[in-house]
Amino acid sequence: MGKKVEYISVPWTTVTAFSARTAGSWIDNDSEMCLWLDFDDVFNPVRGSQDDPPPPPIPRRSFLEIDFQKDKVDMFMIHRYLSERCMRVCAHNLKPYNIPVSSELLHPTPPGTGENLVNWLGNNAISIDDKEADSKFHVAGILQEDEHVAFAFKTGRDSLYLTNKRLFVIDTQGSVESAGNFDLDMEMRCWFKGFWENKVKQDLRSGRADIIAIQQYIAHFVIGNANGDTALAYAQSVSSMPAGSMNTFLSYVANDAIIKDPREISETLRTSPQILQEDESIESAYKCGRDLFLFSTKRIIKIDVKGITGKSVEYKSYPLMYNKAFK
Repeated sequence: MGKKVEYISVPWTTVTAFSARTAGSWIDNDSEMCLWLDFDDVFNPVRGSQDDPPPPPIPRRSFLEIDFQKDKVDMFMIHRYLSERCMRVCAHNLKPYNIPVSSELLHPTPPGTGENLVNWLGNNAISIDDKEADSKFHVAGILQEDEHVAFAFKTGRDSLYLTNKRLFVIDTQGSVESAGNFDLDMEMRCWFKGFWENKVKQDLRSGRADIIAIQQYIAHFVIGNANGDTALAYAQSVSSMPAGSMNTFLSYVANDAIIKDPREISETLRTSPQILQEDESIESAYKCGRDLFLFSTKRIIKIDVKGITGKSVEYKSYPLMYNKAFK
């Protein structure tokens, strides 16, 4: 028995996201390394009968989870190694396979690193100072040397960070904690290349986060020049949205025409609010009801005005470089 062995090889080029999960309380005996891969191997089981609800899908090789015995494997060291091997560098390329990972990154993580980080996250604040987060993550060895935090957000014990290289989520598990009695009326959503749980969502509190600046920062990396050397300077140079700019734009959208003037929309979305990049312009624009469907030189933008009052607006971008088909 036990003579049948399966050897699974995962090329680094197929890894679109990764995580290293430390063990929790004494009941939780395992740490896990998770890899999200860019090929579709998700299996959807057939219903037992027409009256049965659809069975949950099975990720198979689209998502790999590897368990390690608690306290036997340095999960922070694994995270550092995965960052070096899976993170894109200049021109969105991987680290060359013939260049080894620095031995300094493979040194044991100092004792208490994870506990100190969790204790800091345990402070149930709504906003996080990006410079403080940057300092603590570098001390913990989570960020790369040339990586820096530009935006930081927190809801309950969970937090999300935008760096000049990635969107980074810390999910503190093991208990349920209320985030307090406040209205989270803004939301950021990002989709990454993959076929299993390929969306990251973060609720944001109105007045505590500049959603337009966040959109500009993400757009800079996804559809702009993804140069990490200048990205942080770009993020810091993004000015806050001028007072009343959103009302100006909503008044413009309310004029229910079928086809809109692309030049006029380009001018509007460079100031009120500032959505477009400097070298980006709208080439064609269509309107249905209160919503706009725009084709720019870099992406498709859908502006969805929501709610009875129309004060909630969703800006959704589809980069043209990732479009594989059209109809």
